[in-house]
Amino acid sequence: MGKIITVHAPSNIALIKYWGKKQSDPIIPFTSSLSITLSDLITTTTFEEGTFSAELNHQPANQDDIKRIRTMMQHFPHDRVRIRSHNHFPTAAGLASSASGFAALALGLNAFFKANLSLQELASLARLGSGSACRSLTPDFTIWNKTGGIETLANPFSDLRMIVVVIQEEKKPISSREAMKISVASSSYFNQWIVDSEQDLIAMKDAIQHSRFHEVGRIMEINSERLYRVMKTSQPIIDYRLPKTHQLLMAISTMRDQGIIGYATLDAGPNVKILVEERFVKDWISQLELLGFNHYMVSRVGGRPRIDIKE
Repeated sequence: MGKIITVHAPSNIALIKYWGKKQSDPIIPFTSSLSITLSDLITTTTFEEGTFSAELNHQPANQDDIKRIRTMMQHFPHDRVRIRSHNHFPTAAGLASSASGFAALALGLNAFFKANLSLQELASLARLGSGSACRSLTPDFTIWNKTGGIETLANPFSDLRMIVVVIQEEKKPISSREAMKISVASSSYFNQWIVDSEQDLIAMKDAIQHSRFHEVGRIMEINSERLYRVMKTSQPIIDYRLPKTHQLLMAISTMRDQGIIGYATLDAGPNVKILVEERFVKDWISQLELLGFNHYMVSRVGGRPRIDIKE
């Protein structure tokens, strides 16, 4: 038996969103984004010596994924590796499965070929597969700058949890990549989004550095609604939200007024992520189940990638 590399990489949820590519190869975003990883939403990817093949969730990888994998592998001496990847949460449903998947791929290829890439080099490699994958490489708050590189902010919070409420598991009707192209080309709000998002990032960094949880949550919600506005002003309109999404968002606002504190964010999908302090998790679960939202995952915030090597 040859060597086997196993990588466990966390998904990441953007508190300040990435939406729109200024450049595609390598991916350079129009705006800087900021995210945190989720310890309990993980992609596991194994690498073994052998004729090249790639599978995802026990199925052959599709042609788009193969193309992206091949692009990343051009930076290594050969392609004699079998890659098997599995997401331990819904795939292509707006929960950052591409980010964790391509972060795992970058980390695994680096370990498999003993390339000793730096963090910035790993980030550049991961971005060849998925732009936001560079934000799944560290356990800290990670900023993907509009210049292309990443930087980190230490996480001053010891008790943050993200409750991921799954409204729908099915693959979304339009990929994030295609939706971004539509927004860049047609959204009447897009240019102002760039300005507003940069201001949100400045405010978010300050809130994190001063450990102000409520400001973090408030800014996160504002930025999420800005992204929704970009999509709704695109032609054609992009709207991933379902009636139950809107129902839950209204309930979150009501619960917060009642002293059950939590803040919501959404990405390119109908599923809602609620940022809470650990002491409120049981209250949130009770309220979600009362409302009929029974499919949810609770994750610690600040997941660190792990690599296991068997020679």
